[in-house]
Amino acid sequence: GQKMAADGSSVKSSEKVLTESIINKFNDVINLAPSRLEYDETVCMKLQSELKALRKSKKKNCMKRISLSCLVFKLLPSLTFLGLLFIPISMIAMENQCLLSLGPFSEVLGTDAMGYDCTFCEGVTYAPRLSNLTVEEFVERYAYTTRPIIVTDATELWTAKDVFSYEYFKELYVKNKLSLEADVEGYQFFGYSSMLETLNDFFNMSKERVQLQGNKRWYIGWSTGDAIIGGELRKHFSPPYFIPPQPKNTPNVSWIFMGAPGQGAYIHVDSVDLTSWQAQLKGKKTWILIPPPECEAVCMPFNATMETGDMIVVDTNVWFHGTYIHPGEISITIGSEFM
Repeated sequence: GQKMAADGSSVKSSEKVLTESIINKFNDVINLAPSRLEYDETVCMKLQSELKALRKSKKKNCMKRISLSCLVFKLLPSLTFLGLLFIPISMIAMENQCLLSLGPFSEVLGTDAMGYDCTFCEGVTYAPRLSNLTVEEFVERYAYTTRPIIVTDATELWTAKDVFSYEYFKELYVKNKLSLEADVEGYQFFGYSSMLETLNDFFNMSKERVQLQGNKRWYIGWSTGDAIIGGELRKHFSPPYFIPPQPKNTPNVSWIFMGAPGQGAYIHVDSVDLTSWQAQLKGKKTWILIPPPECEAVCMPFNATMETGDMIVVDTNVWFHGTYIHPGEISITIGSEFM
């Protein structure tokens, strides 16, 4: 984060600088190991001083900038009038939980917040580790319950565990430049905190950075729906043996995530079409799985750790999730969706 000057002078008293300073310092703190966390009273006092200065500057510039607080103050009479309407409106709401249609958001949320169905996560505290699943058992007990599971023998016959690497992916895309362009333009890329914006940036990293020499750690993910790339990738992996035959209209998109030990994906929830599977081809990764906020009273977050060769099946549209890569080799996973 932004440091204090060596002579003890305070940071420039402006909202932008102060906000960036606080955010950066916070991000630094949450990324430190617990053993390195220290309480710095001097820094805290300086930040308090800057907060006071910011409040004063806001008062002086209130009329000029019409800040949110000024706007609320000016609208106070109107807000008071609207507040008087709350009682009759709330009485209507008692009889009709949804006063307004959620419209397109109803598909994203799945249901209204007041009536959220949490049975899918109630009592779920871990992802069971399974093997030798039959298609019938998977469909009947797990496929559509939204409960995460780990299958330990799904990648036993895959050559991807030995073949996939940064060098392999780079060579594949360099040989197929039109496919690279198609994936860059038509599919998604996640650079997270790596300061990489596209697949081009990823494949143009220096040799030193690829090999994690220095302090420029990287972790990225991307999707590919290109027929040539997909065909080459599928020479080294096959659909999970326990998933039933898929309809022809099933999305033929693969997701690849790879990177160095440390934080992987931030906590988020997806908006993809179907339930997903992801296979851990190299390294060791822990998933942090968190139920929707509407279910926090009856459901609990938990972790699911993936060893090399494991496959997780999870509905990432429902479970909030983040990942952590354990110390050791670079993590590589590949995944897709199924009906």
